[in-house]
Amino acid sequence: MGRKKASPSALRIVAFRKPKEAAEAARAKARAAAKREGYAISAGTLTAAEWVILVTSLDAKAFAAADIGALYRARWRIELAFKRLKSLIGLSAPPSEDPETAKTWILAHLLMALLLEPHTSAPEISPRMAAPLVWRLTSLAAKALLAALMPAPMPKASMARRYLLEPPRKRTYQAIPTLS
Repeated sequence: MGRKKASPSALRIVAFRKPKEAAEAARAKARAAAKREGYAISAGTLTAAEWVILVTSLDAKAFAAADIGALYRARWRIELAFKRLKSLIGLSAPPSEDPETAKTWILAHLLMALLLEPHTSAPEISPRMAAPLVWRLTSLAAKALLAALMPAPMPKASMARRYLLEPPRKRTYQAIPTLS
């Protein structure tokens, strides 16, 4: 459903040529996808694989093309950081709607992120092995830290009542004798 009354947005396209190695890798990836999906790859696709093409609404006078590229690279690093927070550290919806529990849960996860961040740089091993190893180590460390930082979740009030309160009985309890 389109916007009927709103005026069109002013957009511009900014394109950067990829380095030779990155362009060749992108073309190889496009060829592999075409082969896997069973279609012939077009010349336009191979040409487009040589470029990073961005669409932006930022004003051309205020933001030069190089600035747009720098902002995109910074944004991409932020996206990867959030991906790491969500998939490795488990930062998603808090396990409870109670504000205090949710706050504790979020703060524990952010503390884990701060503790793990210095250790997520690739260790001194082959580049092919570095990324998966860092991913697994970060995941393992995050699970261990979360277990240490977060207490076991409290049962819901209805469950607690079931376990803590005496059930209704027909017979009365015997009174504890008092010493007088």
